[in-house]
Order: sequence, then C-alpha cells, then structure tokens
Amino acid sequence: MDEIWVDVKGYEGLYQVSNHGRVRSMDRLIPKSVGIGYRLMKGKILRSAAYHNPGYPRICLSKSGKVRWVSIHSLVLVCFVGDRPNGMECRHLDGDRMNPRLNNLRWGTPSQNQRDREQHGTGNQGNRNRASKVDEETVVVIKKMSKEKSRGEIAHRLGLSYCIVSDVIAGRTWRHVPCGSA
Repeated sequence: MDEIWVDVKGYEGLYQVSNHGRVRSMDRLIPKSVGIGYRLMKGKILRSAAYHNPGYPRICLSKSGKVRWVSIHSLVLVCFVGDRPNGMECRHLDGDRMNPRLNNLRWGTPSQNQRDREQHGTGNQGNRNRASKVDEETVVVIKKMSKEKSRGEIAHRLGLSYCIVSDVIAGRTWRHVPCGSA
C-alpha cells in the first residue's frame, strides 16, 4: 500500500501523519534566538516514544510554544477516519500495539477492545496483571482446596486474605483458570 500523508488536525503546515503510522514535521521558518530574522528548520520523520502507556507509541507535537503528547494510533484514526466517537476507543486489529498503521486500526467500543485483547492474548488478566496478589498456580491450589476446606482455612494456610480466597472461589477473579490447570 502506498504511503499517504495528511496534515495533523490543528497542526496544519507543521506536522503530517501517514497511513503507515509515521509522523513528520514540515519545513518551516522559525525566529532566530539571537538577532533579527528567521532560520529554516528542516522537516523530518519524528521518532516515537512510549512513556505514558508502556508500549503505545506517542509523539510530541509543538505549536506556539505549547507541547502536547499524543498517541500515534489515535492521531492516525483522527486524521484518516475522523474524530473519536463518544464512548469509543482505538482498537488494534492484530493485537500489536506497536503497529499504528491505518489498516490495523478501528474505533470500537471498550467491550470490542477487550474481546480483541482476549483473542490476541494481550489482556492484563491473570499473571499479566502486575497488581495481582496471587499467581495462577496459587489459584489452582485455592480451587482444589475449596472442595474440602473452608475459605477461612484456605486463607490462613496460604497466608492470604479471606477476600482474595473468596473472590477466587466465587469466580469474581481468576475465572479463566480451570481447577485442573497448571
């Protein structure tokens, strides 16, 4: 597919984004810091960074001394498809958050996006959730022990809170782990 460049909305003449997910600055004249006159600032392809949401490429845009960080995938969709509809978010159809190409992106509902994550195995459930207090192996032990022991006994033996054990057994958390796995 040929690369097509369009102006970034709100930054016309300063930046462009392509359907391949690349962003470039445009040639422009800027005032000299010393003396009178202007100097030519050559345009270039900008490198992305992923500081705010780990793994999502972002780019820094500047206009009139104001700096704004934007996600490249959202920038591509806004410039080629249109503004984000209310309640929608960006979906990566191939599950690769580093792929901001237009043919990989769509606006979708949060539930569609969650289904995509589950399908691609990129969700933050289970061992991928850094905030989790237990791991998959412990969940299997809890589920097996629940057939013979009370929730309080299980919590005491494993050194966990009653709430964590209760949530696992009731299926409020870790419901994707069957009793016999791991």
